[in-house]
Amino acid sequence: MQFMGTIADTLTEAGHEVHFMRLIPNNFTISWPKEVHKAQKIYDFRQMFAENSINVQHLSLLKDPFDGNSFATFLWQSNVWISFMNFAANLCQELTWNDELIRRLEAEQFDVAIAEMYDFCPFAMFHRIGAKTKLAAIAAPLYQVTAKHFGIPTFASYNHIEEPIVRHAFGNDFPKMKEIARNISLIFVNSNQFFEFPRPISNKVINVGGMIEMAQKQLDPKVSRLLDKAKTGAVFVSFGSYTDTQKMPNQMKMALLHTFAQFSDYEFIWKLELSERDAKLFAKHKNVHPVTWTDQKTILLHPKTRAFVSHCGLNSLTESVRAGVPILAIPLFGDQKYNAILAEHKGVGIKLDVKALQTVGAEELFFASLGKVLNDPSYRSNAQMVKRKFELTPFGPKETLIRWVEFAAEFAELNELNLPWEDELGTLAYYSVDVLLFSAVVVGVFVCILFKLATFVAKCLRSPERNKERKIKMN
Repeated sequence: MQFMGTIADTLTEAGHEVHFMRLIPNNFTISWPKEVHKAQKIYDFRQMFAENSINVQHLSLLKDPFDGNSFATFLWQSNVWISFMNFAANLCQELTWNDELIRRLEAEQFDVAIAEMYDFCPFAMFHRIGAKTKLAAIAAPLYQVTAKHFGIPTFASYNHIEEPIVRHAFGNDFPKMKEIARNISLIFVNSNQFFEFPRPISNKVINVGGMIEMAQKQLDPKVSRLLDKAKTGAVFVSFGSYTDTQKMPNQMKMALLHTFAQFSDYEFIWKLELSERDAKLFAKHKNVHPVTWTDQKTILLHPKTRAFVSHCGLNSLTESVRAGVPILAIPLFGDQKYNAILAEHKGVGIKLDVKALQTVGAEELFFASLGKVLNDPSYRSNAQMVKRKFELTPFGPKETLIRWVEFAAEFAELNELNLPWEDELGTLAYYSVDVLLFSAVVVGVFVCILFKLATFVAKCLRSPERNKERKIKMN
């Protein structure tokens, strides 16, 4: 929700009246920080029926992120995926059948409506309440399943799970979800064109990554003194606000602590929840300083900070490169693995497998990786280059967001930007199968010609030898 909250606050600052709606599962007890501060109205829609809510036990995959299986298991374990799909469908049903909510939203006569594009139900709601312009946003890199619905070539499949729910609520003459998705004017992606993998793209995709304010705040005096006294530099260690660091396996914790002790000229500031046993352990390492909370951006912006050991959440990665600090990434779940690979690809960091830090040789692996990030100047140089590109981009992410939202509000649908879909081109053309078949035929014909030519030349070369043999036999 933080990304959507930033969008809401940015548009409010630009002088627009913004209403913000939060969809809250019935038995979802995870507490989030306040994500929106300036919107004129905030709606909390709490799911009514507990039996329709998500099985929070499935989120235990995320509650023990250090098991090394969270990312793959979360995606591929069928009962988890089905549970999330059913949750989305049930929430959609409660939204679309809530006549009071629909009347309330319809009465506002919204010019623009924006939702995160994880499913299509919000956009069906926007169509139903008469919002003139429908915009999408995604707080992560552009997923293939999302790219599919903007005509960007991908092999992701289309999901029809919410189609009958919406038609039952709004009538059979209501537009198909696929058509509603096609008419979304723009999608705002929490990414930056200078810090992303190259890929086919649509003009409807607007990069607004980096909207986070990088203003420095007053640090705790203890942390400030630690940074100032660092001889060679400081390293900040954090696995995110929602990771239970007490679940970190002891072997991994010891590998990190022993490695930090070997870099005695550096001060290590480690954000984590500290048990009594861990407090005694940390007390033995004089250059490792545990803190329960500190302002991450301010530490990264400090001139003494030399590296960031992180889970590589998108916000953390963005803050790191915007501060020009290289990253040692240990992804745990979600999009963090993608982010870590991106950081490594761009030369601003190194990716480590969390499972590899729980095996024999973990300390040696971590020592070598941290040493490389700290001592190889290319990582800091690349991070500083990305920082400069963020800073000197002609239009900043907030200005880009505001101007495109205002433009879309003026013209509603921007169908001139649509890419052709599979049903328009046909499956063969959409996936370039016709081109591949033609290329295969051309290559096949060329190979046949070469084979025939080689056979002919071989026969010609053998003919004189055969003639000589015949003459010898005759003599």
